Amino acid sequence: MIVLPDVLTAEEVAAIRDALAIATFEDGKLTAFGPAREAKNNPQLEREGTEANDLDTVLLTALSLHQLLQTWAQPSRTTLPLINNDGPGMEYGMHVDSAFTPFGDPLRRDIFITLFLSELDSYEGGELVVETQGCPKKVKLQAGQAFAYTTNALHFVKPVKSGNRLAAVFWLQSLIHDNQIRQSLFELTAATSALREQLPKHPAFQMLGKVHQNLTRKFAQP
Repeated sequence: MIVLPDVLTAEEVAAIRDALAIATFEDGKLTAFGPAREAKNNPQLEREGTEANDLDTVLLTALSLHQLLQTWAQPSRTTLPLINNDGPGMEYGMHVDSAFTPFGDPLRRDIFITLFLSELDSYEGGELVVETQGCPKKVKLQAGQAFAYTTNALHFVKPVKSGNRLAAVFWLQSLIHDNQIRQSLFELTAATSALREQLPKHPAFQMLGKVHQNLTRKFAQP
């Protein structure tokens, strides 16, 4: 799991919130299936058709340009965003995401992203809680920041006590299906970058680059 800073600029967040202020929301259960359907109690932005709209394009472009996300997740495909608007008393109970999208062209759900759109002081409650080894992790970030984590974890959104919690959520299918291998490749990239800053002309970079590409070639599943 990883925090993604500066996914959206303040201007982009403001423009998105202005658009959502006059948008229509519908029951979020319409896109939930199985046990998750019973756990979901929040409205989401109504969608017309299956093609990306202008708002989708802004959000997906921001993800595609975020270098940390691209390096950590190595996405091959991304769903269109679902935008939730949780008011007082609304929540999403504990659940685990289904392995594949239950609609359209199947996409394997490897990674889940929550992109926060509301200012921290504009709502109370609504923390995202993700199962981790040892203790659950509570997440509540500034508008424009995102949190990404693997979909094999139980998670839930605590009830909103006051205000409104706006958030866009996405699922990614990664080129690297195995979570441990994906993390190791990310750490190899980070170590190589740190070494390059200290020893920019070291001949080991060619070897490290070969190892990285050959491991990617072995484990990638386009």
